[in-house]
Amino acid sequence: MDVDDAAMNAEARRLEDEKARADAAAAADAEAEFRALQRRREAEIEAAHAEREKRARELEETRRKKLKPGNRDACSLPYVDGTDPLYRAASNGDIAAVKRVLKAMKTKRERWVAANSRNEDADDQSALHVAASRGYLLMTRELLDAGAELLPDEKGRTPLHLAAANDDEPLVKLLLKRAKRKWDAKTAFTTGGYSRPAAPVHLCKKPNLRKLLEFRGCGDDDGGQTRIKVEGDGRGVEITTSMKIAAGVAAFVVALYVRARRQIEEGYARPTKYVR
Repeated sequence: MDVDDAAMNAEARRLEDEKARADAAAAADAEAEFRALQRRREAEIEAAHAEREKRARELEETRRKKLKPGNRDACSLPYVDGTDPLYRAASNGDIAAVKRVLKAMKTKRERWVAANSRNEDADDQSALHVAASRGYLLMTRELLDAGAELLPDEKGRTPLHLAAANDDEPLVKLLLKRAKRKWDAKTAFTTGGYSRPAAPVHLCKKPNLRKLLEFRGCGDDDGGQTRIKVEGDGRGVEITTSMKIAAGVAAFVVALYVRARRQIEEGYARPTKYVR
C-alpha cells in the first residue's frame, strides 16, 4: 500500500508540474502576444504621426515654393485644414488678421496660393467663400487683390453663388468685375441643395441682379446647360453684312473656276489668238 500511495503521489506531483508548466507557457504566450499587439499599435500611431507631419511639410512646401508653369491652375492646389491661418482669420471675420497673413508672405505666388487654398474640413471652401457668404466686402477685395479666384466648393458653389443667394449687389458686381473669366463665372452650375442645377442667376431674387447675371438660355428647363454645350458661350454666331458679301463673292469665284475647268475638260479651251 505504501508503494502504491507513493506512486500515486508521484503521479499527482507530475501532473501538477505539467499543469504548472502549461499554465506558465500559456501566460508567456499571452504576454508575448500582448506585447506584440502593443508594439503594432505603437507602430501604427507613429506611422500616423509621421504621415501627418509629412503632409504638413508638403502643404508648407507647396505654399512656399514657386509653382511650375504647368501647375498654375488654382483647382490643382492641395487642400488645407482648419488650422490654415488665412482661412481661420476669414472665419473669425478679422480683416486685420487677413491683411497681416497676406502681408507676411514674401512673394506674389505665395499670396496667390494662400488665397486659393480650400479647406477640406469645411466643404472645400476657400477664404473667399467665407467672405462672400457673410458680405465682407473689404475682405473680399483684399483676397481678390491677392489673386483669389472663383473656385467651386464640394457642392460646386462658387463665391458668386453665395453672394447672389444673399442678393448682395455690391459683392456680386465686385466678383464679376474681378473675375478672370466672366462667362465661366456666370455659367457655373451647382447641384447642392437645389432641385435642379443652378447658376448664380437662379439664386438671386432682385431683378437688377438677375439682369446682371443672366445669359442666353438661363430660362430653359435645364437652366441653359444644354444650350451652353451646343452654342459655346450661348451668344450664337452673328453674321454681319460684310461676311455675307464676302461669302457671296467667294461662291461666285468658285462657280467661275468650276465652269472654266469643265469647259477645258470638254475641249472648249479659250483660243490664244483672235482672228480679225
